Amino acid sequence: MNNIRVKILNIDRQLSYRFRLYPVVKHRVLPIVLLVSLISILAYSLNDSYEFDYSSLQKIDASSVADSIYGAFDSNSKEQIQPQPKKTFDIITKYPIAPGFKQLLNDTTKEELFKMNRVEKCQKYFQQIYTQDPDWKLEELEDHYEYNNWIFDTKDRYIEDRTREYRESFANEEISNEQLHDKIIEFKKIEEWTESWENERQRSVDTESYMTNQVTNIRAFSQCYLDGTLSKEQQIKIDNFNNNITCETNELKLFKYLTRKYPTYVRWNRETLVHSLPIIENYLKDPGHHTVEIEQPPSKCFIKDLTNSLNGKGIVVSAADVHLEELSSLILVLRAIGNKLPIQIVHKGDLSEQSQVKLGKISRSMNLDLTSVPSLVKIIQKNHQVIHELDMNTIFPKQEIWFVDVTPAMNPNDTRFVTYGNKLLALFFSSFEDTVLIDTDTVPFVDINQYVLQTEEYKTKGAVFFKDRELYDHITGPERTYFDKLLPNNLDNAFFDIPLLTNLTLNNRFFGEMKKHYQESGMVAINKKKHVRSLLSINTLQMWNSATSRVHGDKELFWLGFSIAGDESYYMNKYGCGAVGELNPNSNRLLGDVDDSRRSQLTSHMLCTTHPAHLSGFDDHTLLWMNSGFITCKRQNEAEKDISHELYKNIFENVDDLKKKYESPQKISAILVPPPQERVINNELGEPSSGWDVMFGCGGYLYCAYDQIARSEDPFYQGTLVEYNETEKITFDYLGEVWVNYHKIVTH
Repeated sequence: MNNIRVKILNIDRQLSYRFRLYPVVKHRVLPIVLLVSLISILAYSLNDSYEFDYSSLQKIDASSVADSIYGAFDSNSKEQIQPQPKKTFDIITKYPIAPGFKQLLNDTTKEELFKMNRVEKCQKYFQQIYTQDPDWKLEELEDHYEYNNWIFDTKDRYIEDRTREYRESFANEEISNEQLHDKIIEFKKIEEWTESWENERQRSVDTESYMTNQVTNIRAFSQCYLDGTLSKEQQIKIDNFNNNITCETNELKLFKYLTRKYPTYVRWNRETLVHSLPIIENYLKDPGHHTVEIEQPPSKCFIKDLTNSLNGKGIVVSAADVHLEELSSLILVLRAIGNKLPIQIVHKGDLSEQSQVKLGKISRSMNLDLTSVPSLVKIIQKNHQVIHELDMNTIFPKQEIWFVDVTPAMNPNDTRFVTYGNKLLALFFSSFEDTVLIDTDTVPFVDINQYVLQTEEYKTKGAVFFKDRELYDHITGPERTYFDKLLPNNLDNAFFDIPLLTNLTLNNRFFGEMKKHYQESGMVAINKKKHVRSLLSINTLQMWNSATSRVHGDKELFWLGFSIAGDESYYMNKYGCGAVGELNPNSNRLLGDVDDSRRSQLTSHMLCTTHPAHLSGFDDHTLLWMNSGFITCKRQNEAEKDISHELYKNIFENVDDLKKKYESPQKISAILVPPPQERVINNELGEPSSGWDVMFGCGGYLYCAYDQIARSEDPFYQGTLVEYNETEKITFDYLGEVWVNYHKIVTH
């Protein structure tokens, strides 16, 4: 109801603003507006109805369990409503049933089905799959399956596209609309295109069913072979009931991108491990990296062995030679904040030994020239120290750095893990149990161990994620339906005890509000032992273009992978992504106004920046990290284009001044987290109408954020502004100077 109220209020305000007569006839028009709005919202919420044509209903007698494949939820609660036991097990197949379940439901009596223990269920499930297709495997869809992301938009759009193409076929002739219409009728083109649309749509539906089947198989694999709650006896029975159906054979079917070999781990001193993972505790002598070893039975299950070998905690970065400069800056910033976590740089043979040696020196050399970091002196003075008393190993500690080459672990024929996909390999193959994955252009401002891994939220849930900018961009009904199909259903829950998702997921910004941007992936913290099944789902999504093309890069794959695995044990930082930098002075706002009458009354704050940043949801003050490095605008040659931008009037006299600013470290005095962009109040006060504006400066990377919409006192239309004190600002200056002067600090 709150969403409906907001939509109606926005419509009302927009009409009042745009049409002067509207307030006069408001009371007559409002009932119609309300009715139309409700109908529109209802239609919008049912945009995924294209699947209902494929629904069917089956009933199997049973003594108890779930209501239906899709559970019941209270919309005002994040807790799932537990269905009451009943005499029938209703299976509402809104989406097709996976083959492993389908044959079981046909061949198994009610008594047999619900008396089965986990061992028997695993045996039966995989037996059914192999019986139906001994050569089954998880495919890269583009090889054998046709799929069209856009086929579900509407038939009308498909016909319009074909009509346009048909017109273009007469490019060398002059043809009127009437003549085109006659030809379409004469040659029965509408019938031809309609049949083509139906066939293409059905092929895409079949491909989505294939994907649904495969994620069901991955969930079953995880429950049968990776569930740490199973006893040794149960694990042995599951893996040995049939020599042709084992964890090993199923790994080969489901995870073709793996060679089932370990990566190569190379320490900064060139110590190399080929057939095992490094035991971090042995290198750092820090009890904080101790991992309790659990005795496991002998296994040929690579993923299980890899998971059991994970130990310690650390920072992981995916990189190649092209990232050398940015990576050098990042490592020096980690030294500057006193990082004590080990670092693993993961690559695919594209980080040369020469680059590794340079990075090793940057991470450990004590031959430092800090004259290019003047803010360091201010920090020392603030701490009442003198330079000659400083222990440089305390203020700029050496880093424990490793280089991980995943080439031996990856199928050389695999072509799916490129660009953003390399990050997922870094996450999967790092040797740490507690892994903090960051980008090369991520700038941490605080000790990651203290402010992320040591929080109660991480200790409890084993995963911490951060929100993206809360922009208006939305997903379509078919896009939501695609991911909805991949989620666990009541069969997964009843048969394998895979949790059904609650409103934590179903009512989140993506599924519940249909917004495209939910998670920012510049920093992701995951306990990999606890969440290994989610990692497998994340990697599978990365393999399918049908999934990655519907989201931006890797951003949404993390929480979506968790959701597909039935895993909601993560903490999403309560604040959306904010803007970090310096507040824009009111004197540089409303420059088109002829006087200061509106400017002098502004109550909102404005902050424009190219750097998205994250405010701690744990203490509501700490600036945790930001993206896009530390340079004000890292895109080349943009100053010449931007100097005429209204935003820079009265600030920069010429291009050279702006260019100098762009190449300098971003000055930071505040972070501003605006309200979501879709919360709009149009007004004539000169105040912002929404929380975010895209200003198109710095090649389109410049965003402006506002902490109050239209002077509203309603918290719904307000954001959060945190301004930092002088000591904090000096620290930010220090880190910025370290970032941009990396090439001057470490001497040869």
